[in-house]
Amino acid sequence: MNARTLLILLLVTLVLVFIPRYRRIGIALSVPLLLLVIWQSLSSLADSSTVQLPQATHQAAPQITQVPVEMLRLEQAELTGTGAPWRLTAVLVNASDMTVNAVELKIERFSCTTATTAFEQCALVWQGRQNLLIKLEPGQRNAIDIPMWSHNPVRLPKGVVRDRFEVLTATSFVQSDKH
Repeated sequence: MNARTLLILLLVTLVLVFIPRYRRIGIALSVPLLLLVIWQSLSSLADSSTVQLPQATHQAAPQITQVPVEMLRLEQAELTGTGAPWRLTAVLVNASDMTVNAVELKIERFSCTTATTAFEQCALVWQGRQNLLIKLEPGQRNAIDIPMWSHNPVRLPKGVVRDRFEVLTATSFVQSDKH
């Protein structure tokens, strides 16, 4: 326990001292609590005198580069579940010459009359964004399988549910070792 907690307990027991019915209990509890408060205060003073502050490092901030979204492909993307949570599964392919560390996806869920109806003729039921922190080397592919929650109520679709996925941004972080 820290000194503040012990001090609060001591004050509560001292209040008990002033209630005649609980006076003996208050006196009996206040003595060991007072000793614990004194011991905790002294030990925290001794600990604070030996604390060393961390040395400042001179690492450069990471260099952030936007990767062209045309260089990323999202394959086999699927949104399953009820929204509490949904499950997003896909394969992300990096065709760029940079390592991708973060991707932002736009996901839209539509209610369509048929499976072949154009998205423009469907009713938008829900749309959201999902940020992914990944490490995807150039030329590599990575399977994605993550839970997603809707923070807003989602209308129930009438007809066929169709989803549209789009990569909005892709970012590469490069840590330089310069001092």
